[in-house]
Amino acid sequence: MRLKQRQTLRHFATELVGITLQPGQERLVSLIDSEFEELRTIVIRKGRRSGMTACAALVAAWAGTVLAPKFREYLLPGEEFAVTLVATSREQAGVALGFVKRFLASSPILSEQVIGETTDSLTLAGGCVIEAIPCSARSSRGRANGVVILDEAAHFVDSVGNSSLAAVLDALAPPLVQFGPLGLMLIITTPLDASGAFFELEQQAASRQFADMAALHLPTLEAMPGLAAEAERERTRNPRQSSPCSTGSRSEGEKFGEPHEAPNCSGPRQASNQRTRQLEAPHQAERDVEHGTLAQATS
Repeated sequence: MRLKQRQTLRHFATELVGITLQPGQERLVSLIDSEFEELRTIVIRKGRRSGMTACAALVAAWAGTVLAPKFREYLLPGEEFAVTLVATSREQAGVALGFVKRFLASSPILSEQVIGETTDSLTLAGGCVIEAIPCSARSSRGRANGVVILDEAAHFVDSVGNSSLAAVLDALAPPLVQFGPLGLMLIITTPLDASGAFFELEQQAASRQFADMAALHLPTLEAMPGLAAEAERERTRNPRQSSPCSTGSRSEGEKFGEPHEAPNCSGPRQASNQRTRQLEAPHQAERDVEHGTLAQATS
């Protein structure tokens, strides 16, 4: 299924919402538009304060409006599909939903699509419910998920402090199959450890053994060059931040997403075929930068 130009994420972002994409956002938007038919899972490792929550919200709003007629082809009459925003807490998931609300409100055409709104959800005229939930497998079961966005996935923990990413994936991934080539999961996070569910998933995606998966590396300063002066001030104030990040682990340097190598998950015989994608990036649900970026984008 090829997207027509007016159905693309780029057209939605620049023409309907009217934002200017940052360099990292450009890369992610291009990836989704160019390989929409093939990709079902995009694993994104990025630096902090790089604007990815806003970019993920664009994907959610686009899927719930422009792509809604295509999703409905896979549903029973009257059945709704969900775009599910998952984060470390309900409040944090609400940050992404807040971006979705503001994007849709920025255009008269898009604002007409909103027929219901609560603190944690939006109901759209095209039969989509966009909802924000915490990283609990129990709270995420039973939905017809067309798009799932996991924000800061490596940091998901359950009520007793254990990692919950694997359980959330088990709950949310199966419903995507219902929507064939439309189902999409975005897994976004700053790195934590060189082990665990996210690390293993990134390795799998980076290996390119599966044509429907892609791994993206999104350093902050490549994605958001406007933060360079602030990063330099921080490095001057605290020299420890100038040390490069080690692969797959979090450090002071990761605050500004200093480049570090994506894990080479293929063996020597596969290395020449590996297509690990290096996206600069947008993200981190830190309200100061995210809301500032959105304000500039929609002004």
